[in-house]
Amino acid sequence: MKRKLNPKRLALMVIVGGFIAATGCFLPLAHIPAQSANVCDGCPFLWRAWPRILLLVPMALGLALSIWAERRFNRGLSREIWPDAELGQARALLAKRLWLWANLALAALWLTACLLSTHRGFLWSSFYILILTSVAPARMRRLLDPPVAPGSGLGDLRPLGPLQSEYWGVA
Repeated sequence: MKRKLNPKRLALMVIVGGFIAATGCFLPLAHIPAQSANVCDGCPFLWRAWPRILLLVPMALGLALSIWAERRFNRGLSREIWPDAELGQARALLAKRLWLWANLALAALWLTACLLSTHRGFLWSSFYILILTSVAPARMRRLLDPPVAPGSGLGDLRPLGPLQSEYWGVA
């Protein structure tokens, strides 16, 4: 029997996938000993670089999980297949300040790694993945919030008339 994914579980999958992808950005900083030249003298580049390429797998899997779960979440919202009680659980999960602090910690770790690492090119390119994963909870929270009526914002900005003050008079 196929189990129906509820919005809370999908929201959690988006967040967890984003954090897996973000931690995958830091894995190339791990020390991998160089293979000796006499063991693999005529090997193609991919054969020599497979340990470093293998470290990119968590980043790819995390992004795939996050994107897949967010698409399912959007599809479920557009088709209105979940009751308000289930959506309320997802709202409560996404409203936690924990995600903000976790994203700030990841950003601080990323900045420290940029300053101390020799792999700066890769780290700067991973900045976009870090941003993508950090805004995922905010994107989903915005989808869950009810739309704002057009007239409830700043309203009509045309002047209503001359300003009057007891001290200054009519302006």
